[in-house]
Amino acid sequence: MPHRLIEGSQSLTQLIAPAELLRLVEAAAAATNVFQSGEVRLHLSLYEHFSLAVHRRTSSI
Repeated sequence: MPHRLIEGSQSLTQLIAPAELLRLVEAAAAATNVFQSGEVRLHLSLYEHFSLAVHRRTSSI
């Protein structure tokens, strides 16, 4: 069973509800005809604190 790990900033929830994001990713995976609906395990990890290498600064929401 394939796993998909989605990581991002907690501020992502201001753009899309976590359940909706997971639903869209599952639908996209199923649309490839490589995976069947429900076959892919999805994991969503949202972080409050992170560091971006490009800007070299720590962000806190």
